[in-house]
Amino acid sequence: MALQIVKRLARSRLGGIYSSSFPNPTLFNRSFSSESNLIRATLFPGDGIGPEIAESVKQVFRIAGVPIELEERCVGTEIYPRTQSFLTWESLESVRQNKVGLKGPMATPIGKGHRSLNHTLRKELTLYANVRPCYSLPGYKTKYQKI
Repeated sequence: MALQIVKRLARSRLGGIYSSSFPNPTLFNRSFSSESNLIRATLFPGDGIGPEIAESVKQVFRIAGVPIELEERCVGTEIYPRTQSFLTWESLESVRQNKVGLKGPMATPIGKGHRSLNHTLRKELTLYANVRPCYSLPGYKTKYQKI
């Protein structure tokens, strides 16, 4: 999804420059295998500044022309026995079905007898790594080269 955004922004802002600047231009030619190209994702706006961030993300997607349908799910107000957390089972099933989830900042209420929201998401969805693809840009000296 992020590659789709970068691809569209690069085309509109940089013209043909990006294809010769990046080490692997084929990254920007990926397309989704589904026929409709519509991305279905679950959005947890979170709390605190989370809803404001979620609105900004939606605005960026809309302006960039990302074909995405966001299914908003909120955190509950009581502990659900099935998840031992404030996240409902239906919310977790939504992420499992869509296979894409976006999460804003979530505070864990103080108290005992429940798991933190982040812990619940990691455990229930078997998320064990936070992988962020990155590539070195030619002409920029960084601590690590040729990534």
